[in-house]
Amino acid sequence: MRRIERLLLAGFLTLTSPWCAAVSLNEIIEADAAAKTAAPEAEPSAAPTTKLSTIRFAGNKTTRERTLLRELPFKPGDAVTADQLEAGRQAIQNLNLFKKVTLTQRPDGSGGVEAVYEVQEKWYVLGYPRVDANSNGEYAYGVQLDWNNVWGLNHTLRVSALSKETKRVGIGKERNLAVGYAAPQIFDSLWSLGLGSSYTERPVNDAFGQYNERLEAYQALASRALDSARPNQGWSLGAGALWTGQRTSTGAAQYGEAFGPVGVLSYRDLKLDIYSEQGLTFTSRVDAARQDFGADYDFARVTLAAIRYWRVGATPHQTVHVFGDTGMNWDGPRSVRNFTLGGVGGLRGYERGYREGNAYYRVGTEWARPLFKPWLRTVVIAEAGNVYAQPNEIEPGDVKASIGLGLRLRLPMFVNVQVEAGIAFPLAGGAPKFFAGQV
Repeated sequence: MRRIERLLLAGFLTLTSPWCAAVSLNEIIEADAAAKTAAPEAEPSAAPTTKLSTIRFAGNKTTRERTLLRELPFKPGDAVTADQLEAGRQAIQNLNLFKKVTLTQRPDGSGGVEAVYEVQEKWYVLGYPRVDANSNGEYAYGVQLDWNNVWGLNHTLRVSALSKETKRVGIGKERNLAVGYAAPQIFDSLWSLGLGSSYTERPVNDAFGQYNERLEAYQALASRALDSARPNQGWSLGAGALWTGQRTSTGAAQYGEAFGPVGVLSYRDLKLDIYSEQGLTFTSRVDAARQDFGADYDFARVTLAAIRYWRVGATPHQTVHVFGDTGMNWDGPRSVRNFTLGGVGGLRGYERGYREGNAYYRVGTEWARPLFKPWLRTVVIAEAGNVYAQPNEIEPGDVKASIGLGLRLRLPMFVNVQVEAGIAFPLAGGAPKFFAGQV
């Protein structure tokens, strides 16, 4: 697995950022070869096993037992070691549905052992107002609903309704509605299902006159885990379809709709430690459409993202992260720009949406250390990247970079709620930028 991590990170960072090829793919391959020829280590003695008579759960008022059982690579009647039972506890904690997971092993009186996993559940339904703004006068406000662990099956529902002022020339205030639903391991299988939709309306005043524009998108994806023993870890491969449509009230500047296939490939080897994480994640996606085959125009789009977390030093939850992401879009409507950078999640030293285009990359590193409490960490962030009009216009020497300092707050009573705030400095000069938002 370590070889997979090294190859993914080295190849990805070299691809997305030629100037950042500090990790040499050749060096990694040579190191692997040297490791294979090294003297073999002595085989450790086998750990003692005990017959597992019963698996019990406590504290799961919402979460169904079947959701927990499918994370365990063993069943009653199997011979297990203490390390395997602990690995089961970590697998349940990796669901990110609980504030705490503990394991108690009890003799069953007949030479076997009973495993009791006790969980402390998080709050699974969170509705809250959303307000975003920056110094350019852009702002958005509205409401969002996050419902995690729907039906106690680790399903997720996201609904948001926002009004946005983008300050783009010729475009008025937008109204946006987005809905997403994710169902992992449907019917306790290795298959997962994802559904999503979005709807946007906005007034436009440009060379074609005044009109209202409507943008819609709908997608359905199915994926399969390739590791039956760890369905939430390892490789996952999937496919689906995406439909997008654009209409205007007068018919002017109308480019129509597109329907085409989607392919996804991901890798996950992540250990969640409540307030921090260790491991590697990688995601990739390909979208495409062909004119006269369910689409009014051709387009192809590729996106990649990877992040590696390491625990460093003796301080609990002190971690270093290295990350990179990139995207390229070919063809499609000329007026559409698919990628943007700036703000939280993309070059914090620059305003959100400072530039738009159809090709981008971003690489960076973070160091995070707890400040008084594990749920509050100081974070130092260095990022570099840029956005370009088209993939064939990428200039390796045209790089934007920034360094920032902030605080990151993780609320363990909620699922995936982490916010940060701080200040970042563009290395090419210019005024520092305040950043704040959810990560």
